[in-house]
Amino acid sequence: MIKLGLLLVVLSILFLSGCSIFISPHHSRESLLLEHLQGWQNFKLEGIAEITFGQFRLRRSIHILRNRELLNVSLLESGLFGLRPTPMFSIEIDSTLTISLPKELRETLGDIPEESELLDIDKINSLITSLEVRKDHILKKGRVTIKQAEFVFTDKMQFDHVTLQDGDRVFRIDFNYRRDETLTKLVFSVQGDKILEISVDRIRYGVA
Repeated sequence: MIKLGLLLVVLSILFLSGCSIFISPHHSRESLLLEHLQGWQNFKLEGIAEITFGQFRLRRSIHILRNRELLNVSLLESGLFGLRPTPMFSIEIDSTLTISLPKELRETLGDIPEESELLDIDKINSLITSLEVRKDHILKKGRVTIKQAEFVFTDKMQFDHVTLQDGDRVFRIDFNYRRDETLTKLVFSVQGDKILEISVDRIRYGVA
């Protein structure tokens, strides 16, 4: 059974999918880092999500919208001939966390409440601020640890991977990029087992 804690861990990291921005070779490493962090504040992402939980498999279109007021993640069902897709699964984080699931999927995933106050948008925003405050450490070491989460950066000051220790379990997200440094794929895993892969088709910034 999938526990709420696992879902919250995935969501708390998921907003990082907006991290890819255009990289100019003339920028300093500090500028690259700060621009990278600011790219998380407002973006829209479209792609394909492949979810794996034990015997459960699901492949759907995914839309992610992120700004300072909310984070919305929706898996979409295609309409007739692929037209007018409708959400089959949506998660919205503003002042609270709201999870909308069809009955069959909720039964498959386990006892997940429709609303929770364990995660809100202020906590996500504060994480970005915490990373900005620690920029000197990141520039020197190429990584930083905040509570149970370790953030590791590439030479271009983009995320290479993030790990989160939750009791005996280790959660990890890996970031893959094109040669032009734009994001192509996000891979989430628990104890080395992949649970979610997002292939990124398009990211737009400053439009959410």
